[in-house]
Amino acid sequence: AIGAFERKLVTPAPIDEFLAGKTDALTAQQLKGLELFTERCVACHMGPGFGGAIYAQDSPIQSIASTFSGNSANIGGALATTTGDIHVFGSTISGNSAGGGITSSAGGIFTFSGDIVVSTSTVTGNMAPVAGGIGPFANNSGESLTIQGSIVAGNTANVTPDFYAPGGGPANLTVTNSLIGRSDNTSLTPTFGSTPDGNGNFIGGTQTSSAINPLLGPLQDNGGLTRTHALLPGSLAIDAGGNSTP
Repeated sequence: AIGAFERKLVTPAPIDEFLAGKTDALTAQQLKGLELFTERCVACHMGPGFGGAIYAQDSPIQSIASTFSGNSANIGGALATTTGDIHVFGSTISGNSAGGGITSSAGGIFTFSGDIVVSTSTVTGNMAPVAGGIGPFANNSGESLTIQGSIVAGNTANVTPDFYAPGGGPANLTVTNSLIGRSDNTSLTPTFGSTPDGNGNFIGGTQTSSAINPLLGPLQDNGGLTRTHALLPGSLAIDAGGNSTP
């Protein structure tokens, strides 16, 4: 009986492709079912499933001058919301993980429906099967991802190691004065050498060989309020940030 059941399984399933950024992988009926689940069922099924450090249902998350490290969940290793924006300012998201299945997404930051803003922060060393660092749910409902004056690099995943862009096209992704390790499945154009792009960014390619190493020291006390990753000599991020406010 188990063998007969397993032979009917479809892997990877459409939901796997959907979470990986293929916005047309689910039918309208499937999208409605997923919406109902995230609105009504997540509270009972969250446990370790969503947001290893902080999970917020139908409300925003704001992180200022904080460090999240060593957390894990099935989805959103550090921070996760169902319906709500996530703002991360002056913070470090490092060494978190999402796991438990091939649909596990966003080792660092995840939202089902909301905008994500990462400003003057570092997102590194996180891991997940999909979107090792940041994963806004790609359901093309107007979500946006803004990265400014930040480092998002050195994360690992089978699909889109550092982040994937939300649905709705390039207009929903804004990156300025930042260092991005890899640009898989985004509208970003890789840069070369020590010359940033027109928005002040250093953008890595889509392969391990073309990724940018941010040259970060270990997570430790570097004299601030929380543990951070110091920039090592030769890092492209030195003196490359812009002026940002929370």
